Amino acid sequence: EQLQAKQQQASMLSAELRDASSARDRTMADLYRMRLETDALQQGKQEALAQCSRLEGLVKQMKDDAQQEAQAKSEVCRVEDEAGADPATVAELQREVEDLKLRLHMAAEHY
Repeated sequence: EQLQAKQQQASMLSAELRDASSARDRTMADLYRMRLETDALQQGKQEALAQCSRLEGLVKQMKDDAQQEAQAKSEVCRVEDEAGADPATVAELQREVEDLKLRLHMAAEHY
């Protein structure tokens, strides 16, 4: 009778150990999966930050180019006033403005 009780106790402890081992394995698998998800999220964050920095640089460049274009237009107006609207001078300045616009457009496409 005592032997049977010990065997039953051993069987129950074995089942409990098996359940605990299964729970541990599931927990470790969940932890590993979460670690992989965390790594993927961190990688995505780094890529997003890099893209954000690149886009901020592009915006700054475009602002600088727009400011330069505005200054060029201002210079054209000033020269027109000084030149008394000489057609040759006006045409030359308009070509320069168009050239600057083309450069700005090409720079924007490049970035």
